[in-house]
Amino acid sequence: MHGIIIPVDEARERVEEDRKKLITQRNIKRILNVTISAALQMLHQNVVANKTMASESLKIVARWANRCVASTLDAWHDHTVEEERKRNLITRIVQRLQRSGVVLALNMWYSKVVLLVQDQEEEDRRNYILRKVHVRMMHSSMSSAFETWSDCLVQQKLEYRSKKITEDRGL
Repeated sequence: MHGIIIPVDEARERVEEDRKKLITQRNIKRILNVTISAALQMLHQNVVANKTMASESLKIVARWANRCVASTLDAWHDHTVEEERKRNLITRIVQRLQRSGVVLALNMWYSKVVLLVQDQEEEDRRNYILRKVHVRMMHSSMSSAFETWSDCLVQQKLEYRSKKITEDRGL
């Protein structure tokens, strides 16, 4: 053949050895597959347990929230019933007052207070305008005084210059 002659016994031993290697490899793969399968099963069980725990937690939180909402709605209902009772009571009181003639006196008092407030506002406005006019008059008189003083200074300067010029020419 090709120049390589392998004795038959060696070939059988080699075949036997290869078969043993193959069987060993298959056994190792089976062991690994069993281990991997067990690990995957544990992972799956953990995922399912976590989902179940999350679902239960959400249900518990929802129950707590519903309790809070229910108690809030109960409190709101009680509050609105109380407010309606107060409104009805005030309405009855106002109706009694209207029937008894007290409302007329209160309306007159209210109109007098409104007039007094308006008069006070008008008085305040007049005082404000008077203060502004007074300040303007003060500024006007101060401005006039400064203008007179300025004119006087200009006149003095002109006289001084003309005197100086005449003295310079006379020398």
